[in-house]
Amino acid sequence: MKHKILIFGVLAAILIAIFFPTKTNNSPQKNQAGNTNINTPSVMEYPKMTDGQNTTISPMRPTVNKNIQKYQQRISELLTALTPPEKPTWEIVQDYRKKSQKTAEDDAKVLSSLSYCINMQGSSDALIKAKSSGTAVAGEIAALENNVDQSSKFCGRLLDSDYQIRSDIVAARAQKGDTEAMLAFMDVGPRGRWQADFAVAGISAEELQAWKHTAADYLEKAAMAKNLAALNTLASIYSVSPKSHDELNSMFVDMYDPVKSYGYAYAWVYSMKPDGNMNINNALSNYLNHFERNLSTDQIQRGKHNAEKILSVIQRVENDSKN
Repeated sequence: MKHKILIFGVLAAILIAIFFPTKTNNSPQKNQAGNTNINTPSVMEYPKMTDGQNTTISPMRPTVNKNIQKYQQRISELLTALTPPEKPTWEIVQDYRKKSQKTAEDDAKVLSSLSYCINMQGSSDALIKAKSSGTAVAGEIAALENNVDQSSKFCGRLLDSDYQIRSDIVAARAQKGDTEAMLAFMDVGPRGRWQADFAVAGISAEELQAWKHTAADYLEKAAMAKNLAALNTLASIYSVSPKSHDELNSMFVDMYDPVKSYGYAYAWVYSMKPDGNMNINNALSNYLNHFERNLSTDQIQRGKHNAEKILSVIQRVENDSKN
């Protein structure tokens, strides 16, 4: 079960990249610090749906909320920043806190700077590993040494509380209808970043539960906007069994529902709608088998029924948006 969601995410991202080559690939990438960027899993309450009529469901394709266009930079660009800021991040944070009225440019600047520092974490460990392995490619050690120097220069003196700004900005954008921000809300966590062991410091069990419900609401809205990543994440989260000892996903064991998980997985697979490509068909089948293999026949049928309801609601929302 360890890193199960990461594995599903990689497979899902590969399939999305095949179908939608112009879209951003959500698979884990090596950042300049030599770390793998892991998308933190997302959760939601099961959509409150009414039994719909038999609806002909067309293949789904990802959509981007039009509200995202009013922002100067997309959340995905800001959270994956790898370019050093213009001055030390603690100074940018200090300037940001002093402003009573903050602009979109202010938000983008501080969000990008804090994200850069997070993306550079682990540079020292990566450098030591590269030197000791003796397998570093040409230029790799020099690049890592530069990252260590830059990180020390631009990311020193930051407090854990400074990273809360990331959560606040992402939440504000999500509330305004930014679909990317709805998904990113889980990535940044309740305190702006996840610790190495995915623990959440300085937050009570009640606060964490409230945050999970807020994140659930955002993810549901993203899924209803036909976001493929949201469907895949929902399938993965609901598959986290209480028997799992996976630190990455341990906080989601109370959401475990294998039937619900299979429903979202089935909806995601249907949304890909392959046409005769054997390799893609096999990949989709293998993906679905991860969710199906421990289910009874009755559970599989219920999962498929749930998938039909999910897709019907998404189709209905899409039709309403066109009217």
